[in-house]
Order: sequence, then structure tokens, then C-alpha cells
Amino acid sequence: MDSRHRNLIVSNLSKLVGLVDYQEIRPHILDLRIFPPSHIKRLDERSNPSLDLLLEVQRRGPTAFRRLLACFKLAGQFEALSILGQDEGHSLENAVFLEKPPLNIPTFTQNLDLTDSPIQPNQISVLQATVFHEEDCMSYKMTSSPRGYALIVDNEDYDTLPPRRGSHVDSQ
Repeated sequence: MDSRHRNLIVSNLSKLVGLVDYQEIRPHILDLRIFPPSHIKRLDERSNPSLDLLLEVQRRGPTAFRRLLACFKLAGQFEALSILGQDEGHSLENAVFLEKPPLNIPTFTQNLDLTDSPIQPNQISVLQATVFHEEDCMSYKMTSSPRGYALIVDNEDYDTLPPRRGSHVDSQ
């Protein structure tokens, strides 16, 4: 996540925690793939999932901020959207939704591009993980010896999803 977006969340954290209804945005967090299902389960068990969501989303990559804004828009949480949308340089209030089959994931055609990122693919550096969470279905176990082979498919363009910029980093 871009540092200005992170700072926007942190500087408005107490106000956002009071406004965000976690149960209302939860299905959109799953639909827009901000967190894997196993992570959502952990958030569900926390005493203040709204706070934990706002803290943890800051570590979810370059598209997480825009996906969070989309969750607020989809859930009708316009006060939270206006607080975080003030940095975007255009109004998100009039964004247009279109649904493309077969996925039921709305996309914004006018004002919100979920793939827009200040980070360019050549700026991405991959670091070796220091912690492995076995319950995380979004990662591969790399602790066996000897290791096997992995087939990495480098898809960037999809029919029903936004482009996955920087996918070439997966194959390096």
C-alpha cells in the first residue's frame, strides 16, 4: 500500500473504527479478495474486527486501498468512503457499477480502477518469507527437503477480472 494511503488510514483510525461496520463489508472483503477466507475467519474471532481490518489491510499490497474503498462503496458506508476518498483527486460518489458474468464482482467503470497502483512492476522486490502460516491457503509450503517442482503460470489479462499488473514477478 502506498504510504500516503497508509497515513490516511492511520490519521483517521479512531474515526474510521467508529464508522466501519465490519459485518456489512465482510462479504465484499471476500468478493474483492482483500484477504483469504482463513484470514477473514481470524478477523471474525477478534474483539474489534473493524480495527484489526483497518490495521491489517495496510499490509495487503498496492491494490488493497482501492479495494477497501470499493468495499465501503458496495456496503453503503459512505462516511468511511468520503474520509479515505479525499485523497483520490476525484469524487467516488458517482462511480458506476457494472456486473460482468460469470463473476458477481462489481467493477467501477468511471472513477475507480482496482488495478491502479503507484508501484510499477519493475519496482517490486520479492523478499523471502520469515514466517509460514500453515492455515493460510494463499501460500505454498516451502519447508520440505528436498523441494519439488512448481509450475507458475504468469497470467496478466483475464476476461472477467482486472489486469494483474506485476504478475511477471511471480515467475522470477
